[in-house]
Amino acid sequence: MGFLASANMLIPFAVGFVSLLFLLFDFASRQSFRERTFVVLFLYFVCVLLNWGGMMVYFYAPEVFVWMNSFCMLSFVLAQILFYDFVFHLTRLDTRASFSGYHYLLPFLLFGFFLILSLITPYEDQMQSLFHHEEGFSSASFFARVSNSKMLIRLLFSFVYVGLSLKRLISYSNEVPHYSSNYEKSSLRWVRIYLLLSILFIPIPVIALLLRREEAVSSGFLFVQVLGLVFQYAYVTYHVTQRNFIRFETVGRDIDVEDDSCMCEQLVVEPSEGNGAESLLKQRLNTDCLESVIREKRLYLNSGLKLSDLAYELQTNRTYLSSFINTAYQMNFNRFINRFRMEEFQRLKQQEAYSQTPDRELAEMSGFGSYKNFKRYLDSSDL
Repeated sequence: MGFLASANMLIPFAVGFVSLLFLLFDFASRQSFRERTFVVLFLYFVCVLLNWGGMMVYFYAPEVFVWMNSFCMLSFVLAQILFYDFVFHLTRLDTRASFSGYHYLLPFLLFGFFLILSLITPYEDQMQSLFHHEEGFSSASFFARVSNSKMLIRLLFSFVYVGLSLKRLISYSNEVPHYSSNYEKSSLRWVRIYLLLSILFIPIPVIALLLRREEAVSSGFLFVQVLGLVFQYAYVTYHVTQRNFIRFETVGRDIDVEDDSCMCEQLVVEPSEGNGAESLLKQRLNTDCLESVIREKRLYLNSGLKLSDLAYELQTNRTYLSSFINTAYQMNFNRFINRFRMEEFQRLKQQEAYSQTPDRELAEMSGFGSYKNFKRYLDSSDL
């Protein structure tokens, strides 16, 4: 094997290993090993290491690769599903939603089938099938066809699960402004970039299908693809360790029509006939009350304020609160909170003590979190 072939395998393996170490250190320091996002991303990078490590073993120690062939097939498929699982939990607006375990059924069925096939196929036939394509229907030939289908299977799973991830992100981007006041962290733009890059890097398994393995791994085109993958690994690790996402919890409480303790208005009104509980609920929250709570507690200064946080302060649930804001103000939660931040910005701007303070600092002091969020609000504002 030449230098380029070795680099094409060793570089992504090394970067994947370093990324895994960074994640371990980050989550250990935060004591968050039970977080689902950590577990699935950790397993994703384990699959990455098994993918590239298995490739190196295939070329440099094929007699060892025979024993890990089944696990390599599993890692090829599992990596795609694990990243979708990761995206699912990043975009989960309701903690009651759970990821279906059925997604993992097919990979483990394929793994079980291939493992059994490996156990019943003689070792010599497996060694021969790794480098030669036999004709006919001998055990070696059938094993070779199944073994050589790994890249094709990976290609199919890549298309399916990248597509599912993008679909979920589109739905999330349409809904998240109703739940978060921090666009920069809640937008998950970096995940979209990662997935779009994944589409560009799909030719990697295609190369293995079109060329002999020795030619594919020594390809300069593969080296370009590898550099892109290295960027992906580092990119996702950076954003996860920087916590460039927001967790949404179902915080607050369900509204009970018999309970008159809503902090905004404690007047119990009998529901009108035909409207039932809904009529009563509308009596218990009004714009004056809502705005007074936000201003008195200066909740808008929290750049990471979520709808669930406000629902907790009001002792109501976020579904009702979101509906109330959309109906009463004709805008989503993100824009609603940013109005208060803009008022704070203008108030600070008019004070002599802040006359020399740059707008960037005033924006952060007002709760926008970053100047980028502030500019985005201005660009979308009709003021």
